[in-house]
Amino acid sequence: MNFLIHIASGIFLYAFLLLTFNLPSLKEKYGSISYKVALFTSLIFIAHPIQTQSVTYIVQRMASMAGMFYLLSLVLYVKGRLSTGWPRVFYFGGMVLSYLLGVFSKRT
Repeated sequence: MNFLIHIASGIFLYAFLLLTFNLPSLKEKYGSISYKVALFTSLIFIAHPIQTQSVTYIVQRMASMAGMFYLLSLVLYVKGRLSTGWPRVFYFGGMVLSYLLGVFSKRT
């Protein structure tokens, strides 16, 4: 389960970076290399040895889930800012829900 949460975090990081590099203010400068940079960064995030503790120890699942929901909330925020009309409400609602899931998945 921890491995799947870590892979989902990598996918959310990829989506966030791809959306960010293709924003209107950054597209001219980074649009041509956005796919490569987002993919390379996500692969480093997934494969870096510093991530082994959160993936191999079951007690670190709460930290992995908090990070995954945080990345998902960032993706939904950017999607909400770029959309118009009713989908915007759903993106922002999903962002708040993801934020709350991230907050409550980590014990204090």
